[in-house]
Amino acid sequence: MGGWGSTRYCTVSRESQAISKYVLCKNNSELLKEYNISNCETNVKVVEENLEKLNKIFQVYEEHLSKFKYLARDFICLADLSHFPSAHYLLATSHATILDDFPLLKAWITDMLARPTVKEVIEIMKVTA
Repeated sequence: MGGWGSTRYCTVSRESQAISKYVLCKNNSELLKEYNISNCETNVKVVEENLEKLNKIFQVYEEHLSKFKYLARDFICLADLSHFPSAHYLLATSHATILDDFPLLKAWITDMLARPTVKEVIEIMKVTA
């Protein structure tokens, strides 16, 4: 059985997307509406509030990572892997500088993004985005 980037995973992922889209279309779901978010205005107050929340969460992560290499102590697990899509998107924003105050968290993210399987999934994310 292949890794994340295997043909089987890609096929299952695309089939799952197609099934989800079919169900949403059939039920005329609001979740399916497609629009261009680049035309939306940014609510600065909401962004600032969420950055404050993120800062508090990152403090907890930083403390944990001062004791352990990964979220589940010293071995990588699903908890670590499930964070990288959000981290990947955060790094693409002007708010990535929030990580400068958290060197252990930043190093953990860098380590995760350097993993071959994570790189494969990031490529899949680019294709399906």
